[in-house]
Amino acid sequence: MADGPSTIYKQQIAEQNREIAHLKEQLAAAENDTSLFDLRRDSADQIIRVFTDPTAITENKATTIARGILATFKARKKPAG
Repeated sequence: MADGPSTIYKQQIAEQNREIAHLKEQLAAAENDTSLFDLRRDSADQIIRVFTDPTAITENKATTIARGILATFKARKKPAG
């Protein structure tokens, strides 16, 4: 009777404890992340809010970045030659 209800519950608790520990590690890593946004996960609106927040970046720097992005896309559209 090694697989009785008590053993199954103990296994389930152990698995849940492992999952909790893993989630705590992920949460700690996210809390220690000092980046202002994540290009892959954040929406364009969230990134725009960072680039227009005067406590995060100067207007001049944000404008330079925006122009650089637009110029890069424009250059990609030009045919080679």
